[in-house]
Amino acid sequence: MKAAVINQWKQFDIQEVPEPVLEKDEVLIRIAYTGICKSDISIFLGAHPIAKTPITPGHEFSGYVEKINSDDKVPFAVGDKVAGHITLPCGHCDACIDGHPNCCRNLKVLGTQTAGTFSQYVKLPVSKVYKLPDDADLRKFALAEPLAVAMYATQEVGLRVSETVAIIGGGPIGLCCGLIARNAGASKIVIFEVNPDRAREIRKNFGFEVLDPTKSGAQEEAMAMTDGLGFQRIYETSGSEPGFRMVTELGRVRAHGVIIGITKEPAPLDTWKMMHEEMRLTTIRVHQQYAYGAALELVKSGKLDRELELMITDEFDLDQIQEAFEFCLKDTKHNKVLIKS
Repeated sequence: MKAAVINQWKQFDIQEVPEPVLEKDEVLIRIAYTGICKSDISIFLGAHPIAKTPITPGHEFSGYVEKINSDDKVPFAVGDKVAGHITLPCGHCDACIDGHPNCCRNLKVLGTQTAGTFSQYVKLPVSKVYKLPDDADLRKFALAEPLAVAMYATQEVGLRVSETVAIIGGGPIGLCCGLIARNAGASKIVIFEVNPDRAREIRKNFGFEVLDPTKSGAQEEAMAMTDGLGFQRIYETSGSEPGFRMVTELGRVRAHGVIIGITKEPAPLDTWKMMHEEMRLTTIRVHQQYAYGAALELVKSGKLDRELELMITDEFDLDQIQEAFEFCLKDTKHNKVLIKS
């Protein structure tokens, strides 16, 4: 089969590799679309802390069932449209036994520690595969994975109807957090984004309030939107040191922040304010599978059809993947870029 393999950093090679061999209770999936994630970019650049060459990245995907190797009855058949959950926990370590498989001590993530979906085929356990409607737009369902990150983050901070939300970073994950928070009933959502092109598109297409945190008075303007009280739920998606500092600066008494972005170096937090105002801080690693299932249901509902269509700004064929990644590194206006296998 054809796959986009990184044998040396910053360079994809389109090459023929063996088709995955199915073990018991595994499914072979023919890939339709895969979204380019920020983590894929870091792998491409050689900046990912875990990925090693040779590697085929890719994990935000949708496709079709090609083969099934199981004696049990499964909820899909050959030819069905499907999507799949990306984490492969061991199932026997303390984290798995305690119900936290996303924190598995031996975790493998599709496209990082195992072959990913910038290819023609991928295999997954039966338990990780979800049947999609026959009329599903597979482009939109490729966005279920970043939506699942936002879904998991929102559930972990316990967002309640009418609460105020600040989102630091307006990339695809930050935008997904805004969409999930809005659907969960947040009364006020402010996104902080430094890229003027991206900020303009978020305002125009998605109707969110967007502020540039590098401009004088931006935080004061945001605080004024909450009558000076601060935000009750804060999502950090930028992975930047200034972004981490903003988590405590923007927080209301008893605020709850969630760290999604990953900094290259340890970042400071105002622990004095956190203690005196009983602020809480949650971190997440990828997401739990129930959040992925919930994200799929939200896409199926059609409530985000318009937004997901607008998020997909560019498409490239698998043979153009080098061009696609170079485009992502240079272009300032794109949101989600898809690779068609």
